Amino acid sequence: MSVQSDSSKPDLSKLKLSVSQFAERFRGDMIPLGTTFSYYCAATPWGADDLRDYLEEPISALPLAVSSQLPKISILLVPYLSKSKPNDIVSMEKPAEDKLSFTTQLKVGQEAVLAFGLKGQEVAEYHYRFYNQIATLVADRAVKPESTELDLPPFVALLRDELTGVVHG
Repeated sequence: MSVQSDSSKPDLSKLKLSVSQFAERFRGDMIPLGTTFSYYCAATPWGADDLRDYLEEPISALPLAVSSQLPKISILLVPYLSKSKPNDIVSMEKPAEDKLSFTTQLKVGQEAVLAFGLKGQEVAEYHYRFYNQIATLVADRAVKPESTELDLPPFVALLRDELTGVVHG
């Protein structure tokens, strides 16, 4: 797996983009992690240990029954996210506490974009938020296309298999 070097990153210090604009602007710089996931890291410093802790380990811990249901996912790792309507904003400076957000999710066509503000967040908190976003994606895909009701048999079977397997997460 490749790791982005700080020297290859553009200067983002004055950039104010919504998460969707940020995702579009850096789509070509995304680094693939297998066939489902790719990422772009604007949070610095970023090294091999961070790649393992924030991406490789949590992704590899996903059960096959879950990962097989996921759409293509782009993960944006940024210093901060600022709450804003209609889309959260990527921020290099810490926003006011009432505007601070740690994660946001949006859909771009068939792809999901997950953005995480990393500064001020422990790895364990990030993992919790990462798995929460993944669970949301799986639950959204369990909704019947013609209604807002869950297609419960496959979703319940997936949950039952995970609980029976004593999966932690």
